Amino acid sequence: MKQGKVISFLNMKGGVGKTTLCKDLAFYYANNLGKDILVVDIDPQSNCTQSFYEKFPTKAFDRDAEGNQTLKANIPSIHNLYDSSVVFPNESDVILELTDNLHIIPGDLKTLFMERNNNSTNEQKLAFVINKWKLKERYDFIFIDCPPTYSFYTTAALLGSDYYFIPSKPDLYSVLGLNMLTNVVDKFVEVDQALALNGRIIKCVGIVVTMSSESPGMYKRIEDIREFAQSKSIHIFEKTIPYYEKLLTGKMDTFIADRDDIKLEEIISSIATEFIERVEILNEQ
Repeated sequence: MKQGKVISFLNMKGGVGKTTLCKDLAFYYANNLGKDILVVDIDPQSNCTQSFYEKFPTKAFDRDAEGNQTLKANIPSIHNLYDSSVVFPNESDVILELTDNLHIIPGDLKTLFMERNNNSTNEQKLAFVINKWKLKERYDFIFIDCPPTYSFYTTAALLGSDYYFIPSKPDLYSVLGLNMLTNVVDKFVEVDQALALNGRIIKCVGIVVTMSSESPGMYKRIEDIREFAQSKSIHIFEKTIPYYEKLLTGKMDTFIADRDDIKLEEIISSIATEFIERVEILNEQ
């Protein structure tokens, strides 16, 4: 029986490579290491979902007589979990199987309207189905791609999470953003959702620096992040993900594992290995 872990990919700032890291780690674990992975896209922008749809088009799209691509009818999505017209969905309404060991709860633009009807029951639905469907016994990792705001979606993700993981871009405001993020999570655990969590602590796997470059200014920003991490006793990952324009402007269906780039492959492999090591350490504490 597996003892899978749920990890939220979290940052209160956009444009830090959060979604890229979430999808590429998920794909690497499933494709290269044979891990059973579930990705949960709770970000209303659904960029993570779109990348997987483009990567596995036959799972997501139909083509008409003219060859035009349209989203399959009744495709599973996270919206079905929160749709008030559905008493309680089946797994097949929510989880889309991309491969034998890589599955996703797809994001849906309709979830933009979820917050209008949010309540404590809705906030706990994701955590509830993780337990009800015994998903931790089936997946090695459940990755949740969160939006870059503190909102209903973040609350729902964290309530179901064991850990959170922080991608951080080294810019002028990175430390301010990191400080705000860790304070938000601490308050979430100790005050806002203390009753729902019932003493459970959501630990930080660590910070990984993204979009780095070789310049004196960048070195200073990275050092600021390292000093912040040390002050908060947060682990910082050894490898940084360099700024690559092709990661931002390339096709959505192209993952790091698909690129003929030894350096990038070594970086994602190193982060994946260190990630597992960190989770094992935290699990023993």
